Amino acid sequence: MAKTHGPMTTIAFHDFVGWLEMRLHGGLPDPKFLCQHLPQGVLARAVPVVDPVDGSAAIALSVQPIRPERLHLADREGDNSPARPRTRYWEPEAVLLLRMALANGGTMFVDDDCTGKTESNPEGKWHYPEIFGEGISLNRVFMDAAPGDRVRVHVDRSHPFGHHDCRRRLLYIETSSPVTARGVSDFLDIAVRTYEKPNPQDGLTGPQRFHATTEQYRQVLTDALAAHAAFNPSASSEQVARWHRERHPV
Repeated sequence: MAKTHGPMTTIAFHDFVGWLEMRLHGGLPDPKFLCQHLPQGVLARAVPVVDPVDGSAAIALSVQPIRPERLHLADREGDNSPARPRTRYWEPEAVLLLRMALANGGTMFVDDDCTGKTESNPEGKWHYPEIFGEGISLNRVFMDAAPGDRVRVHVDRSHPFGHHDCRRRLLYIETSSPVTARGVSDFLDIAVRTYEKPNPQDGLTGPQRFHATTEQYRQVLTDALAAHAAFNPSASSEQVARWHRERHPV
């Protein structure tokens, strides 16, 4: 595995818990706050941005590739190298969740590889972000998808963020699917296990580093998931119907 940076700092951990508490109580804490104390693990950089279409707050989060076989391409291909960090746009609440989930270690996978290009779909199919390397799809976590739910993503090609836009507003669920992929409970269980393990760089567990018990940590993640869902609605049925008509005109 490629070299990653150190875990979250203790100060950042408790600062972010304070940010979350303010948000849950109806406050509007500054998203810039969540872009501090980086790099962290595979998270390379975060920049607060404003959606150029509707003015809403977002964060451009850059994730370092974790596949070592691609790192030798960095010098040869410059900015287009597979080794450069991959940037995606999320809501501030989503970035908070990701940073806390990876507080004491763990991996996250974002790729720009594209497959399945066709004449009707020239951009093909893009890999969805995953976390922990155990088949945990972030889109399924953000939508609290159950077995039988398939999470779909609408790619707004007219928006400046394009296929890099990972916000919940573009997600929707299709039911009656054979999908049995992992969901929120698996995400929480793996995050807690990662928190309890010694970090390979300094040997500290999450409770030792952050002075927060496993139960307290799990509650922070649960609250972060709730905040993300509460303040960032997913696509409405009317939007989904319109997107379907656009893809399949009569």
